[in-house]
Amino acid sequence: MRDAYRDANEGLVAKIRTLEQAVAERDSEIEELKGRAADQDAVLRGLKNLLEGKNGVNRSATIPASKRSFVVGAIVATTLAAIGGALVLARHRNAVTHDEPAVPLPNKMPNAARSIPTGNLCSTPGVKLSVDGSDAFAPASNERDLAGHKYRRGGDRSPWFTVNQTAETGPIYVHGVGGYLSQDLGTTSLSLLTIMTKGETDGYTLARGGKSLLEVTRSDGKFIAGRFEADMSKVEDTTREPPFGTPVVRVRGTFCLPALPANPDDTGP
Repeated sequence: MRDAYRDANEGLVAKIRTLEQAVAERDSEIEELKGRAADQDAVLRGLKNLLEGKNGVNRSATIPASKRSFVVGAIVATTLAAIGGALVLARHRNAVTHDEPAVPLPNKMPNAARSIPTGNLCSTPGVKLSVDGSDAFAPASNERDLAGHKYRRGGDRSPWFTVNQTAETGPIYVHGVGGYLSQDLGTTSLSLLTIMTKGETDGYTLARGGKSLLEVTRSDGKFIAGRFEADMSKVEDTTREPPFGTPVVRVRGTFCLPALPANPDDTGP
């Protein structure tokens, strides 16, 4: 637990440093734009002084008519060039800021350190995930990484699956619970789905008003396997329903985990 808190603090410190660097770069950009704005003001004042004179005398009257339009046009062209240069700089800075964000995109999942298995997932038990176009794998490697069914009175049962966060399993924690089925296999919805990554204090949870699906395709006493889909949101507190307007991403996954034997007589909470 102490290591988890330390990793979380290190992640927050790294984010703060990144944000401070972004703020410093933005302050530098603002100062540069202020300098260019001052240059533009000086050019405009020069134009005004040339045409009207510092003492209010209209000096444009002293310029021959044949050359007046040429002189005025040259000064205006210089002014527009200065303004245009500032606008190009601003657009360039803005493009760099948006194309290369200092803070990682919020809805991306990091790839697990281990390679993502292909073929029969039960040959390498765990949970495969696809979150907003990013794939990841949470392998099962200890006695707590299991799947099972929780019974209630009447014989209905709720499927669940869990992969915990440890040094052996990697950076991803996944816990899902489905609605009740009349038998071990079948299709239902998800009543709970939580996904978190090591080093982050926030995580994914079921979206407010979103749709979900959980299908159990194997339950033979050795493994429980299936697939799931859900609308999810990344939030600071995964134990609460996301606020209205929280962005939603579609999460898909498959799982195959060692089966925890269920007791039909254990219908307690």
